[in-house]
Amino acid sequence: MLTLSVPAGTKQKLLLLLRKGGTAPRDIGGMSADELSKELGITPMGVRQHLHALEKDGLLSIAPEKAGAGLPSEVIRQTGRPRLLYSLTGKAASHFPRAYEGFLLDILTAAKGAGALEKLLRLREEAFVRENAASLPEDRAERLGAFLRMLNENGYMAELEETPDAFRLKQFNCPLYEAAIEFRELCDSELTLYRALFGGGVVRETCQAGGAPLCSYLIQ
Repeated sequence: MLTLSVPAGTKQKLLLLLRKGGTAPRDIGGMSADELSKELGITPMGVRQHLHALEKDGLLSIAPEKAGAGLPSEVIRQTGRPRLLYSLTGKAASHFPRAYEGFLLDILTAAKGAGALEKLLRLREEAFVRENAASLPEDRAERLGAFLRMLNENGYMAELEETPDAFRLKQFNCPLYEAAIEFRELCDSELTLYRALFGGGVVRETCQAGGAPLCSYLIQ
């Protein structure tokens, strides 16, 4: 298979172009491969290879451009078919700067100052259990496996280790690490949530916010 050499940073430039919709005035969403090729200064083949990779990662949606929605009808008559337009999906938002962390810390600080942090976390725990517990299998091992997949979908980089009399849940990444350092109530809430899902025999062994290299829970 032919592999094209693409300049470093092209993927991010491509995502940025699609986010902005290009430099030309537009009244429709998305850009064509030819437009992106001109903007980036690389061949259409190179652009399409990148677009294919981004689509495979779930970052792009593709739709034909319609006459009357920004594409002159004579273009369709000349080519016999409309161009394909590429636009970003919601999943692509993770590739752009976000200010969630600062906002989250502000909310937690305000909630704690008002004496409402514990109540806020209890409501979150109850909502999570209400929305997800019924969908998890009854069998304990299968339930843990399904929950493990749920954690990994949310960035926990979790693994499950079976011991002779228990399961050990290891989390190598804490998505709320910076907030958890300042608000250890988040860690306590996580433990409460796990006990709600797997019973009272859940023991936290290590915690990243407390200086350990990972968060570890022993589930009896």
